[in-house]
Amino acid sequence: MNSEEVLRLRRFYAILHIGGEYIYGKEFEFKILKIDAEGKRVSIGYKQLQPKPWDCVAEKYNVGDVVKGKVVRIIPIGAFVELGGGKDGMVHISEVCDRKLKHPSEVLKVGDVVKVWVLSVDISKKRIGLTMKQPKSS
Repeated sequence: MNSEEVLRLRRFYAILHIGGEYIYGKEFEFKILKIDAEGKRVSIGYKQLQPKPWDCVAEKYNVGDVVKGKVVRIIPIGAFVELGGGKDGMVHISEVCDRKLKHPSEVLKVGDVVKVWVLSVDISKKRIGLTMKQPKSS
């Protein structure tokens, strides 16, 4: 590919549909994924240049941090709490309260806003462990 072809590519215009909105006239940066010279097509990617959601989790959530979140799902072994930014953490059933529960729904329901403490952050497994029990040192 020569520089003249790259110049023509830089002047490429399109109407984009991103997240339910049509955006006209706004400038974006894209990564070129594939060039098909014969078919005169270019495959571009927007998400490839965006920060990966879990890249900032270790900076934002530390063990011992107190966070408010909304219960988004309840399963027999615990509850998932939305922490913001599309991140959920899990409160194991043993970390919901001091008494023994048969099911987390005895204490929680979807939509409840709860105060939780961060127990663990595992970036490689994309997991955040939470507790609703106030740590003794807090």
